[in-house]
Amino acid sequence: MQGIPGRVHESRFATEQKARKFIEKDLKFDQASTIKIDDARRVKSSNPTKPTILLTFNNSGDISAIMQKAKENLQGNSGVYVQYDYTDRVRRHRTILGERMLLERQQGDYSSVRHDKLIINDGIYKYSDNAQFVMYIGRRQSYGSSQPTNSDDQNEHHPIVDNQSQQSLSEPNEPDVDRMLSDT
Repeated sequence: MQGIPGRVHESRFATEQKARKFIEKDLKFDQASTIKIDDARRVKSSNPTKPTILLTFNNSGDISAIMQKAKENLQGNSGVYVQYDYTDRVRRHRTILGERMLLERQQGDYSSVRHDKLIINDGIYKYSDNAQFVMYIGRRQSYGSSQPTNSDDQNEHHPIVDNQSQQSLSEPNEPDVDRMLSDT
């Protein structure tokens, strides 16, 4: 949580109480007092009078509920922000996948980033730190379909997408992905 007044060295108890008050009043979350918070602390931010509050929750369902309430009840100009605290690695992966998603959309393909995966049409891709590129990892399942999957589809080779490349995923440059997937 960013934008809540306080100081970096305030007590855990004081930080937790400010966070609970914000969750209850500003986010309009009635169950704020029942949420189990494992840790509450302040870290330096660009505004020294409003250092960032980092909360660690016992239950991931509580995190989801709070994020939903923040989305519903926080105004864009309120100066207070609630967001997940992702690692630098996850942020870097999502940036790379997001750039590729936009490129694919410009080419007329369906694409979206969900969690740390890039979905293009029916293919699922991820960014590999070891290989430094986006690589194919599987096919999207179509829910509600009772058609059996073709075993040839599972062994089909798919293109590996170099992050620097501007070529389309449908181009025929298809190295041995099965071997590469077993290496990761």
